[in-house]
Amino acid sequence: MKPVDDRECPYYQTISIPRMIPAQFDSLGYANVLAPKRKQVLEGLWKMMASKNPHHFFAIYLTVFMLLHEVSVTSADRLRRATDNKENRRYDLARFVEQLQEGANIVLSHWHYYKRNVNTWIMSVEFREKEEQKNVVWGELDPDEVQLLVRTRRAYKAKEADARRSGPMTWEDDLYFVSQMFEEGWQPKPTFCS
Repeated sequence: MKPVDDRECPYYQTISIPRMIPAQFDSLGYANVLAPKRKQVLEGLWKMMASKNPHHFFAIYLTVFMLLHEVSVTSADRLRRATDNKENRRYDLARFVEQLQEGANIVLSHWHYYKRNVNTWIMSVEFREKEEQKNVVWGELDPDEVQLLVRTRRAYKAKEADARRSGPMTWEDDLYFVSQMFEEGWQPKPTFCS
């Protein structure tokens, strides 16, 4: 193996590892880390949601956000791999992507049940009396957390407006599943079927 000799390449004068090694790490990561821990992570998330403890809202929001974002990122990566390998299907590991996207809809259904009318609250952003807030799941947010929620919702609205002009988002769009966290009257969207 020789170092990369192309000065334009970001890996100039480095020795690249064979393409099979990252693929094997992906496989090992899924089989030995993700699959065994999936149930434990989701059960912990459901327990936090069921507790309705207002101190958990922001942690739950961030967890759901990261899980849904990762679904889109993984979908995009599987699409890229299928394209790079000239496969005759949309995704490589098609069944995995199908299950992943179905799982995103399940996480979203739990999220929408949990958060109920937080969108109305985010839109108004005006804090009501603390006495009114303490009985709602988002009642204990600090101002920085509130601002992050507001900025995220605005970014979603901007992305939604762009999508109306340029066409709908796809599963691989980094905000496709995340954006559904902010939809009023959310209904499960179609996912990939292998």
